[in-house]
Amino acid sequence: MSSEGGGEADLARRAAGGDRAAFGKLVRAYGPKLSALVAAYGVPSSEAEDVTQEGFIAAWRALADYDASRPFRAWLYQIALNKARDWRRRRKVRAFFFGAVALDATEALAVEDSGPKPEAQASDANLQQIVRAAVAELPDDLKSPFLLTAFAEMTQSETAEALGISQKAVEGRLKRARILLREKLPHLDEPS
Repeated sequence: MSSEGGGEADLARRAAGGDRAAFGKLVRAYGPKLSALVAAYGVPSSEAEDVTQEGFIAAWRALADYDASRPFRAWLYQIALNKARDWRRRRKVRAFFFGAVALDATEALAVEDSGPKPEAQASDANLQQIVRAAVAELPDDLKSPFLLTAFAEMTQSETAEALGISQKAVEGRLKRARILLREKLPHLDEPS
């Protein structure tokens, strides 16, 4: 994040003091990244913005508890992942009580990508759908570290701190996530 108006820790400190402009800078800097992370978690893009906004609301309310010695990005990404989990739980409850047929990540992405496309783009979109669906099916304890390291480009150390687990646990969970993804996506390992 640029240093215009201060670094992210300074902006977070100012926002915790009630500075809405500082919080606005954080929202503008991280909004697209959080929406993309939430979508990668399996929230359909039609709902990712709402879930992201819920994350920012939760962050605003919790700013007084933010520890400036920790990376703000890791703290914010953890909140976003928690909101994505909450979304999934609410969806399961609605499906149970109201008999709604829950869309899985593959179906949600298929609706978004249903327009006609050139063959190469359709092939790429199909591959992205398959990969997103496989990642969305990972258990939470494996999905979170995978998304934070592979997608949000956090180090294993930052991921461990964000999730409140050891770096060794992150390494183990990443290894298990990769094994599960290879099992679900064996054709990606094949040479072209």
